[in-house]
Amino acid sequence: MVESSKYPFYDNPDFTGLLHGRIDANVDFDWGEANPWPGFDDAFSVRWTGLVRTLGVSGYYTFYANTDDGVRLWVNGQLIIDQWVVQSATESSGTSMLDGYHDYTIVMEYFDDGGPAVAQLRWEPPGLPKGLIPAGNLLPGRDCNLNGVPDDCDIGAGVSQDANTNGVPDECEMMDCNTNGVADAIDIAEGTSADCNGNGVPDECEMVTSGVLYTLDEWSALSTVNPQTGEVTWVADLSPSAQAAFGVAFGPGPGGQLYAIIEANSTGQLVTIDPMTGEWSSKGIPPESIEDIAWGSDGQLYGVLFSGQFMPGEVVIINPTDASISHPGITVAGGDRQSIALKPGTRLLYHTSDINGNGQSQLEVMDLTTGIAQWFGQ
Repeated sequence: MVESSKYPFYDNPDFTGLLHGRIDANVDFDWGEANPWPGFDDAFSVRWTGLVRTLGVSGYYTFYANTDDGVRLWVNGQLIIDQWVVQSATESSGTSMLDGYHDYTIVMEYFDDGGPAVAQLRWEPPGLPKGLIPAGNLLPGRDCNLNGVPDDCDIGAGVSQDANTNGVPDECEMMDCNTNGVADAIDIAEGTSADCNGNGVPDECEMVTSGVLYTLDEWSALSTVNPQTGEVTWVADLSPSAQAAFGVAFGPGPGGQLYAIIEANSTGQLVTIDPMTGEWSSKGIPPESIEDIAWGSDGQLYGVLFSGQFMPGEVVIINPTDASISHPGITVAGGDRQSIALKPGTRLLYHTSDINGNGQSQLEVMDLTTGIAQWFGQ
């Protein structure tokens, strides 16, 4: 599905005279001499925006736009087709190097100056024939504030502000780890919060573990790891017994609780653990299988869903009180043995997985603000 920033269809060829808006499954229109909306003039313009989800293969993706009249196409922020001219139905193409199992921004602008009107978008993935982009690979834009409305629609309608015009609502960029409604940077600058180590994260939001890291192995044994020496010390086996463990993370703030995903009674559960005894208490059963969890500086508990080999993965937000999840639209490379971590004071997500099934994990770093990801190999 692709959409516009507010309304896709304008009744003039220069994106003025705003009239109608909708979400389309794909771009495949041959209106002929007709108009796309009743009451439209014979000249109009459209701006479709959204995300294009690549297939399970990396390489050069070629995009084809067959239009009467002009067209411009951006993929991943790059202008790859620029045929902004009056013309009969003409096919133009452009190529972009894209990673497999990723979502990339896509913007298609089109105008008709009168007469026959055609707007069609195709692609040619690596090793596959040219064809219509499936509806499942064209997605609406992100919904970072989880209000059920795509971010660009929020901005266009004035529901959200976008002071730096980067397409991300300001409320999603504000780091507010202590959830007091004030940006962390302002809390620190005004002395409301201390920042003893100068890393931009209020001290009350940082984990206090006396320099010790906790880890759970696949047999549900809780241990500590000395970050300086790497020494592992067994603490306790989880009690009551758990069959498997999939992730562990300290909640924000001094004395924050130790959260984990475990399997008990053949059911995945979000639990809190007493780090001294290993006793755990269930918070709830997530509706989908989660492989790992991590707390972000925004005070949110993130999780990565189990995807299976050669399938795209998804990062979700978990409610720590009842284990319900929400889907902010964060897609990552899938694979086996997935794990995640978030860099304090930033919106950088670190994700590792054995995407190729060769027993070797690869590191992916994603900016949650822009959705742009970068690979750093094995």
